[in-house]
Amino acid sequence: MIEKCDISKGEDWFQVDKVGETSFTIEDLTPDRQYKFRIRAVNVAGEGEPSSPSDVITAKEPYDLPGVPNTPTAVNINNTSVMLTWLPPEGNKDSSSRVTSYIIEKCDISKGEDWFQVDKGCETSCAIENLIPDKQYKFRIRAVNVAGVGEPSSPSDVITAKEPYDPPGVPSTPTAVNINKTSVMLTWLPPEGNKDSSSRVTSYFIEECDISQGEYWFQVGKGCETSCAIENLIPDKQYKFRIRAVNVAGKGEPSSPSDVITAKEPYDLPGVPSTPTAVNINKTSVMLTWLPPEGNKDSSSRVTSYVIEKCDISQGEYWFQVGKVGETSFTIEDLIPDRQYKFRIRAVNVAGEGEPSSPSDVITATEAYDPPGVPSTPTAVNINKTSVMLTWLPPEGDKDSSSRVTSYIIEKCDISQGEYWFQVDKVGETSFTIEDLTPDRQYKFRIRAVNVAGEGEPSSPSDVIIAHDLPGVPSTPNAEIINKTSVMLTWSPPEEKEESNSGVTSYIIEKCDISQGEYWFQVDKVGETSFTIEDLIPDRQYKFRIRAVNVAGEGEPSSSSDVITATEPYVYNDGEPQIAATASALVEISEPDQPSAASAAEAAAI
Repeated sequence: MIEKCDISKGEDWFQVDKVGETSFTIEDLTPDRQYKFRIRAVNVAGEGEPSSPSDVITAKEPYDLPGVPNTPTAVNINNTSVMLTWLPPEGNKDSSSRVTSYIIEKCDISKGEDWFQVDKGCETSCAIENLIPDKQYKFRIRAVNVAGVGEPSSPSDVITAKEPYDPPGVPSTPTAVNINKTSVMLTWLPPEGNKDSSSRVTSYFIEECDISQGEYWFQVGKGCETSCAIENLIPDKQYKFRIRAVNVAGKGEPSSPSDVITAKEPYDLPGVPSTPTAVNINKTSVMLTWLPPEGNKDSSSRVTSYVIEKCDISQGEYWFQVGKVGETSFTIEDLIPDRQYKFRIRAVNVAGEGEPSSPSDVITATEAYDPPGVPSTPTAVNINKTSVMLTWLPPEGDKDSSSRVTSYIIEKCDISQGEYWFQVDKVGETSFTIEDLTPDRQYKFRIRAVNVAGEGEPSSPSDVIIAHDLPGVPSTPNAEIINKTSVMLTWSPPEEKEESNSGVTSYIIEKCDISQGEYWFQVDKVGETSFTIEDLIPDRQYKFRIRAVNVAGEGEPSSSSDVITATEPYVYNDGEPQIAATASALVEISEPDQPSAASAAEAAAI
């Protein structure tokens, strides 16, 4: 007779069965209950006393439950799936607890701490599908063996179901150009770091805010370029715009909003400033200077400010705004030592930003060289109605390696426009012919030297010139009434082959003393076509020439006169008059009975 005691119910014994053998399998135990057993022998006389009870046993499988797997790791995350990997429980090689499979459980953070089985498999990795984009999840693993399901692992880190790329950065503030009453063109620059493969921009969203409706933003365009024309604006309404970059990870944050624009017919955009000049260069900063666009006095395009843009040569042809000022100079800070940069300027007016200037010369952020000195005052020669040649001398000390001039900038001031100076050209020589002058306008010019440190200060301005053809060449002067200390010259005006010759205002008389060589010196300047030159040195030989002068300046010199000798025109030899000097005048001589001092004086006066 077999008797059973259910420990959970106390020390009560119940008969289970009666058998003729010395072994028996007891069925229908309650799982996880504790039991003990005893046996009674039976013969014809009845039941004997029970045996001692067996050891207490627990009704359970004969194997241990599996241990705990390690915390799962989430890899290859995107917006709908994730791959989980983990390691088996320690001691998994023990035959009494060997893992046969794993249960994967998921917790949706938005729904609290509830766990749901999402898969079961034999491997130590599993791809979880059908995640909801942008939701947060965590995961845990249970090992399974013949004894059942083990305890869960620690939960994984919380993951967000999204693409594994970084969202794009913020584009530059959009600039509104070409504004009219129904449309506007927006331009902007890509986010910094757009070359990074993890955040490369694939497109842009353009958003619009109608100021009259409040701070509500609506998408009005999408494109791959960094510019977009926005149509269908309502005339006279005010708008502002912003840009979002898009990549495989989605939309980025919006840019700063543009300046507010009014949908109305545009003013003229400002012209192009002069090429900026870099001065005062050092390792971390540089000063830029430039000239306003031509025609800046026109009310429809008057400049209100300037945008300064920088290009770091090491980064490619990308331009970034680094400042906005009202002056025509600006110091850029925070340069990286030994990097190369170039700069350009945009003028801004009520219609928006104009086209950029030509870029400056490339500069290297290093300690500065000395800027160049001041060239000599330029001299204007070869003036005519539409051009003039300028010549000048280099700055003193130009051979010094720290300030050696590499080029010269020629600047022009049209007197009729006021004291505004504009760059005409940049050359390597100390002379230059300026073309395209307006006939009869007045101009002056100045020169700046340039070296590796930038532009120097301008020279003193040239004399004012009038764009007018120089006068022609007068006739060869005739020497008349020569004596020991003076001579009278006469000549004819230039032939009036051109209109310019009729404007002769004066004549310059030049003298060459033959004994001194071929050196010519100005004697005087007169308004007539004759002149008596005084203070000649007796017996010296001279020749003379004439220059005509008009509003454009001095013309070329005439041919030189015949050589004359400063001497009395006659001498007397035994009462006979002799010709001592000749001139082009015809003189009639009569013989006196006796030469006397009085008659000699009369001869000298002829």
